[in-house]
Amino acid sequence: MDAQSDVAMKFKRIGIVGAGNMGSMMGFAFSELGLDVSIWDVKSANINGVLSKLRPEPNEGDIIMDGGNEHYLNTKRRQKECRDIGVDWIGMGVSGGYQSARHGPSLSPGGDNAALEEVMPLLELYAAKDPKSGVSCVSSIGPGGSGHL
Repeated sequence: MDAQSDVAMKFKRIGIVGAGNMGSMMGFAFSELGLDVSIWDVKSANINGVLSKLRPEPNEGDIIMDGGNEHYLNTKRRQKECRDIGVDWIGMGVSGGYQSARHGPSLSPGGDNAALEEVMPLLELYAAKDPKSGVSCVSSIGPGGSGHL
């Protein structure tokens, strides 16, 4: 089994909230990496009945990665609220537009170190790669809301 298959088997599925330009392209990319992808959007026309809805409630041990452009104080508040129910929240800047969301963006996740270590193999697989070195364009930015604006 190759590294991509190992990572896909570990995570198995990913949920994406928001099926606009960025979310839908991320959905395609994660699907091609071998994950089952569920997408939810407030505007049902963005989903067109093709993609399934997310589980209604997060489960203890889940990790939420927020790839929206969010204010860091909101991220910190959500991290605390989620920590209280046993869920980790990672705020993550995603750079490069919808084209990169489809083929590999630059990622800047921030949050709990253990949660970041858990998802880093998936993020490294998904992120853009330096054409010369092959190094993934992702790096842990730090704790709290540091991955967001």
